[in-house]
Amino acid sequence: MSYTSLLRQTCTIQRATISTIASGGGEREQTFANLATDVRCLIQPTGGAMFARTYSRDLDADFLGFFLAAQDIAEGDRVIEGGVTYTVRLVSDAAGQDHHKEVSLAR
Repeated sequence: MSYTSLLRQTCTIQRATISTIASGGGEREQTFANLATDVRCLIQPTGGAMFARTYSRDLDADFLGFFLAAQDIAEGDRVIEGGVTYTVRLVSDAAGQDHHKEVSLAR
């Protein structure tokens, strides 16, 4: 069984772009654009907590994403998988062997 076959999900990776608003007096806005689509990955939960609010419940959860070593992904990017958006907090080369990337994600 190859490592690639273990990456059973596909996602979209988005990267932030900063632009100046034309009519905003030099104000800047951040938007996200697709960097890569149909990226093979595996995203697993590592922990979290549910917070009750007056009119809603919020989920503060941590996830670990696995990607191929050559995948362009960086801190601050967004990962969208199954309609859920995650924020990339840390990207590491697993064990320093250039085999795959382990990515810390927050929801």
